[in-house]
Amino acid sequence: MLASPAAAQEWKFSVTPYLWAAGLEGDIGAFPNLPTAEVDLSFGDVLEELDGAIMVKAEAQRGRLGLIMDVGYVKTDSSTDDVTIRDPRFTGVTLGNELLTATLAGAWRAVDEPQYSIDFVGGVRFSKVSPDLALIVQDTVVRRANPDASWFDPVIGARTSVQLSPRWSLAAYGDVGGFGVSSDLTYQVLATASYAFNDRWALSAGWRHYGVDYEEDGFVYDVTQSGPIMGVTFRW
Repeated sequence: MLASPAAAQEWKFSVTPYLWAAGLEGDIGAFPNLPTAEVDLSFGDVLEELDGAIMVKAEAQRGRLGLIMDVGYVKTDSSTDDVTIRDPRFTGVTLGNELLTATLAGAWRAVDEPQYSIDFVGGVRFSKVSPDLALIVQDTVVRRANPDASWFDPVIGARTSVQLSPRWSLAAYGDVGGFGVSSDLTYQVLATASYAFNDRWALSAGWRHYGVDYEEDGFVYDVTQSGPIMGVTFRW
């Protein structure tokens, strides 16, 4: 049965708390004129030092117009595992990190068919990073920095959804931004499969990859995060 025009224009909402089992790889620097710390942390390393995490996505849809908000917060304690610095003057380096990202975007449904849809997305991403870097010589901390950097990036992207059956569906999302406005580059790609238990509840799982390259006044945050993702969606 086709939905009436009035029903098609009603607001629809969803919220999805999720777990992203992502490691962290890249370069983080807070000391001018010194090499960056090279980070290669698996999800197990991050989980071992985890001090707190919140991840949730919320959406609103009315006709072809949509609004997307995605917030992720992770805080880890200091760790020496898989963190190195290419400078013979230092025998070690420790890294703790606090990361908040929040993306707010509007969506326009360019293709809206019963079995598939395509949305174009545009918005802004806020990032706040507070690494705690300590350089060590013979078990003694000789230099320490705890910068607090925050910035906004424009982002554009697209997503698609394919309905395989009444319960199973596939979705893909990608965005890119920065463009030198704040960061040189920020991007992410996400692919998931979902199973709907009913009209209200669904379970999704897939893979997400995220990257950012930001540098300002001697502070460097050039990292990627990648790993499986799983979430539970409630719709109304």
